[in-house]
Amino acid sequence: MSYETKYIFAALPRTQRGTPLVLGGDPKGKSFLYTNGNSVIIRNIDNPAIADIYTEHSCAVNVAKYSPSGFYIASGGNS
Repeated sequence: MSYETKYIFAALPRTQRGTPLVLGGDPKGKSFLYTNGNSVIIRNIDNPAIADIYTEHSCAVNVAKYSPSGFYIASGGNS
């Protein structure tokens, strides 16, 4: 019996009182992204169940943004 990944259930953005939550929008208008802990989460606007998660940061990530072309994502953290 084999199994197949159908969806990734992404975590919601972590909020903290008095701290802004930064959402980044895709220039093409198809997805948006945010951070949670050490992860950058990219979600589809039409179907939020479709998500991709980048988890390779060693420190907490504060912000993530798309490049103007939409091909790259830059993210920055505490270090």
